[in-house]
Amino acid sequence: MLQNFRPTIPFSVVSCIFLFFSFLISLTSLAKKIGDKKPVFSRTIVLHDIYQRLEIWGNIEIVLTPEMSDSITVEGTTVDINLVAVKLKNGTLSVRAKWVNQPTTTKIIVPAAMLSSIQVYGNSVISSQGELSAPDLKVYLDGEAQVKIKSRGLVDVEASEGYFLTRDASRIPTSVRAKILTRAEDFYWGSAQVATE
Repeated sequence: MLQNFRPTIPFSVVSCIFLFFSFLISLTSLAKKIGDKKPVFSRTIVLHDIYQRLEIWGNIEIVLTPEMSDSITVEGTTVDINLVAVKLKNGTLSVRAKWVNQPTTTKIIVPAAMLSSIQVYGNSVISSQGELSAPDLKVYLDGEAQVKIKSRGLVDVEASEGYFLTRDASRIPTSVRAKILTRAEDFYWGSAQVATE
């Protein structure tokens, strides 16, 4: 009885249909994976003047470089790059990034050869790319910011009221006004945390 049973659709057509649907499923999952990754773009902003102070408003990554230049670079998605506002007035470079959608992927690369102070208002991450040579750098943190600076000079880190400084390696609180003298092989890895009582 099974010998007389013959399928009406040839086996090769069924296998082609199966392969076609499996190809469509894999193609849609690949398109979803590619769509989730947003490309990183960069924009260079020429300032046409020097600055000694840096103010950061918002949650963004700031990378300090030892170079001397009159331009900064903003990296991130096109939407986030356009949401970053930069203003230079009286030697103070103000960076406003309060409405950035992707603070983990948006960063600003700032030449810090002439920098003497940094004020952070938000949960920014400040790091150095290379070794800074500023003799005295003051960093003021008003938010849960992180500081990862390598410098030959003195790095004076101060947290606002309601925050305390910790070293990430040991998580031991230091004084609110911490003076950390860094050498060429040392880093200051610190962050401001909310004071809990």
